[in-house]
Amino acid sequence: MAAKGLAPAPSALVDGREQAIVLGVGIGLALLVRLSLAPFPSGDFTQFTRGWFEAIGEMGAVAFLASDVTNYAPVYTYAMVVAHYLFGWLPSVVAIKLIGLPFDFLCATYVAKLVDLRYRSRAVFMAVFLLTLFLPTLLVNGAMWGQADVLYATGIVAFAYYAALRRDVAAGVALGLAFSVKLQTVFIAPLVLLLVLAGRLRWRTIALVPAIYVASVVPAWIAGRPLSELLTVYWTQAGYYPRLTSNAAHVYQWFPAALYDIVLPAGLFWSAGVIGLFTYAVYRARLDWSAERIVQVGTICLILVPYCTPKMHERYFFAADVLSVVLAFYLPRLAFAPVAIGLISFFSYTPFLLRNPVVPLPYLAIAMGAVLIALLYDLGRSVHAEQAARG
Repeated sequence: MAAKGLAPAPSALVDGREQAIVLGVGIGLALLVRLSLAPFPSGDFTQFTRGWFEAIGEMGAVAFLASDVTNYAPVYTYAMVVAHYLFGWLPSVVAIKLIGLPFDFLCATYVAKLVDLRYRSRAVFMAVFLLTLFLPTLLVNGAMWGQADVLYATGIVAFAYYAALRRDVAAGVALGLAFSVKLQTVFIAPLVLLLVLAGRLRWRTIALVPAIYVASVVPAWIAGRPLSELLTVYWTQAGYYPRLTSNAAHVYQWFPAALYDIVLPAGLFWSAGVIGLFTYAVYRARLDWSAERIVQVGTICLILVPYCTPKMHERYFFAADVLSVVLAFYLPRLAFAPVAIGLISFFSYTPFLLRNPVVPLPYLAIAMGAVLIALLYDLGRSVHAEQAARG
């Protein structure tokens, strides 16, 4: 017991009140940055989402849901309808971006919760939460660009969190909700398969993913949109943009656009082979699926799949940007990963978003490949050490 009148110990200086002040200031600044970026009209806003948003007022909500005005999964169109009726009095460029705003904070919360499984520290939780809120791509992707990648990325991080806790149903629901927003959720599929094969997840839990997607299309179907269209939205999306890469930092930066018809099928088969070999190698290693291992393999999957697959966009490394933050806290020797991945992603945004290719995309592709190799090497080395310890 401290003597009366003595100054508190250094460990007590950052008390609950100080943490609350820091947290409040941090959240306030995060909101101000986002509100400052919100008026920026990205190319996607001027070409697509502004027209979609205005169509809700012109057509009415039911007719809008029944139409194929948007090329997104129905969940996003529902969100647009809600934003239109709640925030229609705001400029449309701001109202659209408010869709993703709560998910920035939810995503940061799940990142912090996943890190907290290791540290069990309120101070660390708060630091990770605020750090995530200020990630460059988290700020730019939603508040500036107006994209919805944070919605599915939140689901992926939540899936990793619940999988680490062995909460099967919650993990399946998180994955299903993510998949109902974006097809890019499949980037985490190798990890999901590995956890099922290892007995960490049940097959029936994974059945929640298609079940939730089917349930998500029901309101649009009732509104009048054909069920066949709703169930094949992602297949239709795959046919858009007949080019090998849309500014993504991956291997297809080095192939001429004229070779699209030849390289596309070859690239898909090559990607399937590489991802399959990686999955098989990890399966054969018989890993101890701790939270650390889930985060480590998950981060690799979120880089490996878009790196090897053609027709990727620059934003498709977004989930890796986020989950790699958790990786750095679990494995401090890999602290370079979120810095490198985040910067590569950020600079790959600039050709489209700012019309200014600050760093040539082929160089960014080389850098992302180097990060991937480093993470694969570290996983191999740690697996070897784990196996040696087991004899």
